[in-house]
Amino acid sequence: MTRDLNTYDWSELGYQITAWAVFHCFIIFYEFDYLFKGKSYTEKRESRYKYFDIIQSIIGMIYSLQNLDSGLEVFLLFFFLSNLSLSVVELIKQRCSNEIKSDYFEEGGSKEFCGGLFMGSLTVGIYLIEIMKKYKQELQDQDELKFYLILTIVGEFILVGLSFCLIFNPKFTQARKCSKQLLGFAYGFNFGFFSIFYGFILGLFVFISLIILCYRSGKSISTRVHSINE
Repeated sequence: MTRDLNTYDWSELGYQITAWAVFHCFIIFYEFDYLFKGKSYTEKRESRYKYFDIIQSIIGMIYSLQNLDSGLEVFLLFFFLSNLSLSVVELIKQRCSNEIKSDYFEEGGSKEFCGGLFMGSLTVGIYLIEIMKKYKQELQDQDELKFYLILTIVGEFILVGLSFCLIFNPKFTQARKCSKQLLGFAYGFNFGFFSIFYGFILGLFVFISLIILCYRSGKSISTRVHSINE
């Protein structure tokens, strides 16, 4: 079910962008080596994931506390609180333990990441199309919002096409273990799901590129015509 656009506010957008930024930074700076190069520094990865989980839980709790309007928000508050408590306890246990887990190397997972990216961005693209259908009447009087949505949808489906092509790129390999296959797909799907924030940037880039291309083509044609007339 699609949600009423009037129920969104700037604070919610801020929390979503913050969660988006934290997740992307975690994958790009901390999980990239494991996902695309196969290098797993086990102790560091586990502790970093717990810190990431704690930050995400805190963001979720702050948002839930400010939106306790229904049973769902109350449930989410307790969910984030439980998850935060569990992550803190596990982090303390890890710090107190003398056991050192060995590092290892495991190839593959990038193909699953591309597959998850494809599915996530496709889901967002279809969702935005449904939003446009549902609010067709409202969008008739809001040309700017309609334009932004169209640009975002264009950007989403560009991402869909790129991720689909990358799945068949020989440089991206499939993991042997099911655990890394699921991890790669989950990371990719989350990237695709959060792509609603940079789908607009992709669409805007294409739009500006087309304007520049048309401008240069028109300028080139007018120059040729002017030369012929002379």
